[in-house]
Amino acid sequence: MQLLSTAVRYGEEARNWRNRFLGLLPEIHRRKLYEKQGCSSIFVFAFKVGGVSEEQVRLILNLERRFEDKPALHQALISGEVSANKLARVASIATIENAEELMETAKILPREALETYVRDVKAAQSENCQNTEIFSQGLHVQTCTFQLAPEVQKKLEELHIKGIDINKIILNAIKEREEKIAQEKENIAEECEKINSRYIPARTRRIIAEEHGTKCSIATCHKSSEEVHHTQRFSIAKTHDPHYLAPLCKGHHTLAHHVDRRYWEKKMRRSR
Repeated sequence: MQLLSTAVRYGEEARNWRNRFLGLLPEIHRRKLYEKQGCSSIFVFAFKVGGVSEEQVRLILNLERRFEDKPALHQALISGEVSANKLARVASIATIENAEELMETAKILPREALETYVRDVKAAQSENCQNTEIFSQGLHVQTCTFQLAPEVQKKLEELHIKGIDINKIILNAIKEREEKIAQEKENIAEECEKINSRYIPARTRRIIAEEHGTKCSIATCHKSSEEVHHTQRFSIAKTHDPHYLAPLCKGHHTLAHHVDRRYWEKKMRRSR
């Protein structure tokens, strides 16, 4: 165990020193200090001294230029406080206004959760742009594509031929389903007791799965759900009320805990 913990500590230190080395490269390149080491370029210097590839050096130099007007992200890069790979992921959504928040987010989130965060921001920006364009034309178009089973399609066609409003039938079926789920959630919530176990009862898991299916409950996410998240902090509520449970993919689950932690940290600072 001591050998393992030592190896882990050395690995963390190696990553930290590597990030700091990378952060120095833009200034070394600018001042051509690599020539004092007998190197013909910053790429030769970086590989010879730090074993860094040309691709990684180009990434660092590119990020340094992109962050010139964003001091928080620029400082995170040249100090090595945040890895270049993480900063590269937030570069596409970085603005002068959100630079400081992005730096803090990149510092805390693991890489996969950070990718999820960036994807969500891009999706929100894209949706806003599309809505602006659509409403400027006085139109609002929403499309959804899915495949009906042949037997379902046949039944609907038969009803339609008879002059029966199949839209009304479908809407009534959906409404009945929603009411059934809502009632079951109310029944479960009434029976919920304060407990210490984080294990979510099978009955509760079933109704959450029936409501949300197998996908992450974030509207813009199409990944499979992997965790059931307590939107009402379990450590405080001590219940598994289905009204405060949401199935999330791994990335959004990490994000949810990150947001929750930041909220409570701010609340604790205000109370001091």
